[in-house]
Amino acid sequence: MYLDEFSEIGKYGLDLHSSYVAQGESPTVHQFRLTSELSYGVNPNWDVAAYFLTSTDSGQQPRTDGIKARASWRKGEPSEKPLIYWAINFEIGQASKQISPNESTVEIKFIGFLENRPMGNWY
Repeated sequence: MYLDEFSEIGKYGLDLHSSYVAQGESPTVHQFRLTSELSYGVNPNWDVAAYFLTSTDSGQQPRTDGIKARASWRKGEPSEKPLIYWAINFEIGQASKQISPNESTVEIKFIGFLENRPMGNWY
């Protein structure tokens, strides 16, 4: 979750993230990555998800690269969202050495938003 995209309360969501490494150091060069993110809206403040990491190997064969769990917290409900808005993303995961030198990861990400809204009517 890098935008203000929380699943509705009590409902599931599915996002697909893809990327291709055109240049760089091996083993990730010419690697296509596809990550599915299954999320669930717990309440107005919490959203949880599981990431399933996949990529292609050097022979372009698909493989699994690990799994991550995420919990995101935001203050208030979207209808109460102020002009400047923030959230916190907590992630824990296990990735293969083929895509990350650190197999086990724990991350805390602070996410900030500045929304561009009309100023309303000026009289």
